[in-house]
Amino acid sequence: MKLFKYIVVLTINIIILSSDLVFANNLHFEKISQSQKFGNKIMQQVNLSFYSNSPWKLYAQVLDLNIQNQTYPNYYIPLSRFEISNLGQIPFNNFENSKQVEIKNSDNTSNGVNNLNFNFAINTQDIDRPGFYTCDIKFTLVDNNQNIIAQNIYNYNFEIDEITKIEFSNQFINLKIDKENILQKNAQQNLKMPVTLYITSNKDWKLYVKRRTNDINNSLKITPYIKILNTQNEIVTNLNNNFTCLLNNDEVLVASGKATFNDSIKKLDKQFINLDYLIKGPKDTFLKSGSKLEEFEYRLETY
Repeated sequence: MKLFKYIVVLTINIIILSSDLVFANNLHFEKISQSQKFGNKIMQQVNLSFYSNSPWKLYAQVLDLNIQNQTYPNYYIPLSRFEISNLGQIPFNNFENSKQVEIKNSDNTSNGVNNLNFNFAINTQDIDRPGFYTCDIKFTLVDNNQNIIAQNIYNYNFEIDEITKIEFSNQFINLKIDKENILQKNAQQNLKMPVTLYITSNKDWKLYVKRRTNDINNSLKITPYIKILNTQNEIVTNLNNNFTCLLNNDEVLVASGKATFNDSIKKLDKQFINLDYLIKGPKDTFLKSGSKLEEFEYRLETY
């Protein structure tokens, strides 16, 4: 018997179509520099890198309503003072109310690996409370049809430093003994005009004074005293109405006060303290002729 074999060959034509799928890998952030202050701006440089195989647009959106002070949660900086710019270009600064802002596009030329350098900046004011500030910024990459192809969130943070300053109406004072006191025992002399001390601070403060002069090898032995004549109303004085003796290297608390913010004019005020100094010669002894330099160190402690 003859066997008949029927063989059918099935040919499968496999067609691989070229894909029009738009692709981008994740957005990668790298902080190029720490936050630095230039004038009234705190600036931070950030690199954003990604790969894309098609034209794209990049949007930024601040997810928080304000830039919050993490040290003092009752305070914040409004988004109207925040801006992002490509290096050397006009900054974008309309980020209020979680608005998405287009900050860069490919212009049909930036397919492949993209490295974008941005400046993040805050316009500071004297009344900004010191501390650590932070907010989250979402970056979204879309194609020409506004389809999202990549997203990532960058945590933007910076610190506003403490501001403290002491100034004097006159930092060098020449105190001369009156003629009628020179030939008297227990001679003493105070200032003809008070010294005004000005304090500027963006934190609550305490003011200390310390006599730095060493009497051991000085033939002209005198004892200095200090008294507060008057101050701004906001200041709490620690000295009584009498003169307080300043001994060698003993630190004395003079006064304390609140931060000197003036929110109405968006500046730090100078608060004043008017001081008088008194010197006394040795007890039951005539004051010898000569001159002596006395130094007093003022220290502002904040808290």
